[in-house]
Amino acid sequence: MQIVVDFSAPLKLEKPNQHFVPRFWQKHFRSNTGGLFKTERGSVVRASVGDTMTSDWTYIVFDEGWRASDDVEDQLSKWESEASRLIKAVLPFGTPLAEDDWRSLCRWLGIATSRHPNVMIDTAPSPLLSQPSWLPSTPIPI
Repeated sequence: MQIVVDFSAPLKLEKPNQHFVPRFWQKHFRSNTGGLFKTERGSVVRASVGDTMTSDWTYIVFDEGWRASDDVEDQLSKWESEASRLIKAVLPFGTPLAEDDWRSLCRWLGIATSRHPNVMIDTAPSPLLSQPSWLPSTPIPI
């Protein structure tokens, strides 16, 4: 099988810094005055949702030609929009969700939990478990 990559297609890599805790979720934890706080080097400091709980290149993926893409981040954004709508409906003590909306919110909570860098590091596959089947089990002499 021959894989052909269209290298003339425009590269979509516009989001180098990505939130692993969405902005809309962080806004629910602001103080009465609208402030958000975080710890930094042992001190509590003021923060903003724009630069808190982010990291660079967290969800970058590559195509067959090893070109970087925002595809994962774009999909997460779509799911976050739906989750934001549902959370706004129920907080604080709002409208009960329909069963389908409840399932969507539960799915989003599972995705949100699993996308945190600490969780991704703890659950990273072992190199031995993720070794491609076509790779020899013993080193190839050079």
